[in-house]
Amino acid sequence: MDYLSGLTDEQYNQANANAGEEMSKLWGETEKLNEGGTVLFDGKEISQLITKPEILGNLNKYISKDEIWFSLNFSEAEKDYSVIYKTRLVAK
Repeated sequence: MDYLSGLTDEQYNQANANAGEEMSKLWGETEKLNEGGTVLFDGKEISQLITKPEILGNLNKYISKDEIWFSLNFSEAEKDYSVIYKTRLVAK
């Protein structure tokens, strides 16, 4: 699933100060501070963020902890075909 950690009060105040009087800039400033990405959730724990190359897009199918499939990131590759990449999670 896609996951965002959320902001502490201090981070929100920093983003608000950086945006100044322009509320339209606030969302852009919060995005810079709000860490997120793809994680796995087994009903009890959230995994660490899954890092992946830019060529991979969204999580397409979860088979097991050892096998997840990603779609292609079409903004980084040709768009005239569709590929699903079978990957394996590796702990570092």
